[in-house]
Amino acid sequence: IYMLEKKLSYDVLRKIIKESTSTRNLSFKIISKIIKKTSSKVEVKSFKKKWIENIGFPSFACGFTFNKKRQHIEFALQQLTGPGIVKSTEPLIIKVKEFDGSIDHILENYEEQHSFDIQCYSRRRQTRRPKGADTKEEPENKNDTPIQWLRVDPELDSIRKVELYQPVALSINQLQNDKDVLSQREAIYGLSYSKSPAALTALIAVMANRKIYYKNRIFTMKC
Repeated sequence: IYMLEKKLSYDVLRKIIKESTSTRNLSFKIISKIIKKTSSKVEVKSFKKKWIENIGFPSFACGFTFNKKRQHIEFALQQLTGPGIVKSTEPLIIKVKEFDGSIDHILENYEEQHSFDIQCYSRRRQTRRPKGADTKEEPENKNDTPIQWLRVDPELDSIRKVELYQPVALSINQLQNDKDVLSQREAIYGLSYSKSPAALTALIAVMANRKIYYKNRIFTMKC
């Protein structure tokens, strides 16, 4: 239902909800009949075959670097292969949190291995160094880009698995500043693979912070 929600109109969803409250045996067969009668936006047969009858789901490995000269994010995506993994052709949303706000970029017609540029609209903010500071020693959690963090398919538009590789500083920003519980979990997962002291300190702070959603604190302990 959640995946169909964004593809259907409000009237169609209202009829599905009404039907679900009037019967205890709501099935996809009943839902498909409602969709066929009231909407032509969704191809019910192909949706059923892909997401209900078939086995498997897409799996992505993603990473990026920031090109300071071009003010671009150079993003790379690879669709993984293996048992239970299928190829995806659905549009993919890349959400970039910059200093001046969040921007969604839609990736379409991508291949098994795909790279593309994302325009960054914010400017990098220079941080003042204390007098006499050693310019060679940079902290691991230092962020010298206008990017706060990046997310792939943040609204869970389809069933998939995403492994996003981003710098430790960005994952820490995401963990500490994004109130979205799922976003925090993604940041925890990313930091759990880092061996840096900054990442470890951030994860320990999560376990000690009772304001963090308890399942995320448990997830941190298991990482």
